[in-house]
Amino acid sequence: MENEFLECFCYQTKQFYIITLPKIASSWVSDITRTYPEILDVDLKEEIYASVLGFNQINLHITPSNEVSTYNFDTIHQDWYKLINGNSETSRNFLFLLRNPVNKFISGTMQDVLYENKENPEIDPLNINSDEFLKYFVDYPNKNYLEKVKEYDKIFRTNSPHWWTIDGDYWNYQPLIDVIDYWIKQKLSKFFSLGFNIREYKSDHKLSNIYLYHKILFNSNIDRNKIKIFDIEQENIYDYLINQYNLSEVIQDTSYREPRNETGKAFKKLIIKNIKDYSNTIQIVLKEDIFMYIDIYKKIYNTDLTYQDVFKQLK
Repeated sequence: MENEFLECFCYQTKQFYIITLPKIASSWVSDITRTYPEILDVDLKEEIYASVLGFNQINLHITPSNEVSTYNFDTIHQDWYKLINGNSETSRNFLFLLRNPVNKFISGTMQDVLYENKENPEIDPLNINSDEFLKYFVDYPNKNYLEKVKEYDKIFRTNSPHWWTIDGDYWNYQPLIDVIDYWIKQKLSKFFSLGFNIREYKSDHKLSNIYLYHKILFNSNIDRNKIKIFDIEQENIYDYLINQYNLSEVIQDTSYREPRNETGKAFKKLIIKNIKDYSNTIQIVLKEDIFMYIDIYKKIYNTDLTYQDVFKQLK
């Protein structure tokens, strides 16, 4: 069945495979492989893009999901089946990226609910002066605030169409805070009021790889020396790759020490404030992921986490 498979982004470099999902350093990996394609070990005939590898989460079988890929499936197939059958003589290691499931869910909700328009992908939902944005303000009580922010938008969007999603002095302006706070509240209310739709809460950018990693660590014969499950919120992926694989002469841009696609702190603060209203629903959806994440974290870092540690952003 299709639900047995988890489709992950996969890149094959000369020294390792790197495997991840949306909202787990996926933009970072895509960016660095585009900038430094020489680290890859495939003959790319087209522009580099995120290729997909399907993992069967029951038996750990794999299947290709792209014709033009940033991996050679025959090679990864041979290496992977050696590993799951207890043979450690592989051509390269596997690096699996991980993230706190609550933080990933928050980031995925931001992307799926606030940043994208699934009904009409051609329409920009972040355009303050668009009908798509303004339709949420029919019952907004502070219409004068809205008019002021619309005028603000005409000034600042010349620098960036989504200027208010990043930090700036304009976040000291109360009308902007009030308008964006109301917009977030309305959009989240619409999303969470759709009913308990587990498919919606566990799809797209909110997809989870926690069960797969738990399966690999606790229910397989894979040599732990040939894999690295890497929590991107606990370790710096740039430093790890530079030090572990001696890539300093190839990857010389130290800006890769920093995450890509970071949301402004002021905007994110408003999002978290509003998403806390749905903490109970989120706990229901993520409870098993949180328990498995605690197990995984203990296994890879020998550190105990509590349920509250994992859920602290929404407390």
